[in-house]
Amino acid sequence: MKTKEISPSHKHFEALCRHLCEWIYEDYDYFKYLQLKWELIEQYDLAKQLHKKKRKRLALPKIFIATVKGELVGFCRLVPQIISERAELSPCLAQMFILEKYRKRGYGKKLIDDVCKVAKKLKHKQIYLKTEDQEKFYQSVNWESFDTWTKEKESFTLMKRAL
Repeated sequence: MKTKEISPSHKHFEALCRHLCEWIYEDYDYFKYLQLKWELIEQYDLAKQLHKKKRKRLALPKIFIATVKGELVGFCRLVPQIISERAELSPCLAQMFILEKYRKRGYGKKLIDDVCKVAKKLKHKQIYLKTEDQEKFYQSVNWESFDTWTKEKESFTLMKRAL
């Protein structure tokens, strides 16, 4: 399995957006797909603009994909934050997903490990995430639960991993 960071111009970006849309909305809807795609592109472009203005490299957000023999098998994002009220929890692993037919083969662990290496190179000491129902999986790959969070009707577990 290979892990790489991608931009909106990467050949797998369209497939990533389609799979992400299907995963988030549990169905493929073309308008939701376009909305999600443009949101990712806007985030990427904003980071590039800020990079040019500040004359320094802006590290986040980043999109990572996992491929096996050139085929997209999973993806995740490394973002500055996932809960605006908890901005100190940074950086964050977000939208981690492995396509169902590739699960239970170690690809998720490898993708997380590779993203953690990037976060460590960026001089972070910890990485965070939120999960509604995958706490056991993340615990099995060295994450620790430290809080729960409820916002509106959504409830999830906050987790961290030392780098």
